[in-house]
Amino acid sequence: MAQPLWSTKYLSTAQVAQALGVGVSTVKRWVDEGLLPANRTPGGHRKLLLADVLRLLRSGQLPGVDITALGAADLPSTERLRRRLTEALERGDARTVQRIVLGSYRSGLALEVLADEVVAPAMHQIGHDWEAGRLDVYEEHRGTQAIAAALFALKALLEKTALRSMPVALGGAPEGDWTLLPSLLAELILMDLGWKVVNLGPNTPLASFRKAITEIRPKLVWISASHGLESPAVQEQLLRLAEEVEQRRSTVIFGGRGFVPEFQQRLGPGKFGRCLADLAHLAKSLHPLPARPRRGRPPKKARRRRNPSTS
Repeated sequence: MAQPLWSTKYLSTAQVAQALGVGVSTVKRWVDEGLLPANRTPGGHRKLLLADVLRLLRSGQLPGVDITALGAADLPSTERLRRRLTEALERGDARTVQRIVLGSYRSGLALEVLADEVVAPAMHQIGHDWEAGRLDVYEEHRGTQAIAAALFALKALLEKTALRSMPVALGGAPEGDWTLLPSLLAELILMDLGWKVVNLGPNTPLASFRKAITEIRPKLVWISASHGLESPAVQEQLLRLAEEVEQRRSTVIFGGRGFVPEFQQRLGPGKFGRCLADLAHLAKSLHPLPARPRRGRPPKKARRRRNPSTS
């Protein structure tokens, strides 16, 4: 599958301004204030990556607009992306898997949507096909490795644009749960929302969770489990851990199929996420996105010296 054209398309400030219904000076203000990344041509003209404009638009930070005005009419639906990803995973086509994951992100698709509506259902289908005998275990393992590699490539991309000052989130999967992907997806979502993330990964003893929480003092703690938490004794330990986190004035959220309904009910409201979008919503409430961009010309102190003929 060829790299989608919309993932690397550049726009002028005039094109962005016309599409969004604002003045060119407003777009320049957003660039100068760091809300929109921009590259400069040798002549000093600002060029904006379509993907960056779409991400800011879909975060709710830009005025509402039909994205087709930005030349993004060919963006695939999440259902189509899911089918493409499932087929690539079944074939073991790691290159296509990475193109789908990175291309979706660059298109402006929110990571929690990518996780909940594309990656998770695709991996569920792979697992179901293995259980039904339509795929061999080696094919299931190969697909898991391919999606993990793509997500680590996305992590490297996110690290390049990380902010210097960020709140800390910490999480992972408890002892006995070797599942890698849920916590990795949680990590990427939080990174994209401006958090510094400490991902303890799978099979982490609760004693290690406690030690890490004490030493790192995160603002947000997540615990993901895909299986193995039916034991009442383990549930009691997790409930005590949740109380300890709150005593430290931090916030805790649990998620995953491993938590039985009885445990979910005992947690209380707001402490169980039924999907990664719930984690994203909580993270945004604890660490809000920047204020809505202002209109008008950039303040003088934010303007850069440039040739009067440049855009």
